[in-house]
Amino acid sequence: MTYTSHIMAFFELICIASKIKKLKENLAEEKTDAIKISKKQKTRKRFGHVGVKIQVAVRKVIKKILNCCCLEKFCYRVRHDGSCENYMLKSIFGFISGFILTYIFFTFFVFQLNFKFTTATIMCSILGCILTIGLAFSSTVR
Repeated sequence: MTYTSHIMAFFELICIASKIKKLKENLAEEKTDAIKISKKQKTRKRFGHVGVKIQVAVRKVIKKILNCCCLEKFCYRVRHDGSCENYMLKSIFGFISGFILTYIFFTFFVFQLNFKFTTATIMCSILGCILTIGLAFSSTVR
């Protein structure tokens, strides 16, 4: 290579460096503008909707309640089959649902099938005993 080609390559590098410097300055300006805009948006959000603040406060309270070790262990035991808590919860809901089903059958017998009141009462008493006890204590009936 000749001396002039070295000088031309040097000037090309200077031109490229100046372009990169301008791009760097533009990038820095855009970053500062973006930071200013984000700070303005954050201040707007801070004075925003009251409902959002209430939701955040409620979530914090719920997290504090759920983080209590007693409640966490209880929820764990309720979800896992075979534990005493799970069995008791199933029994209670089975007993309540047995009463509800008995009442639904009684209203169905009286109003839809036009059974006599005494006949519907006797049938639902027998059916109610089977349903409430069966749903409360038997997994096969459930």
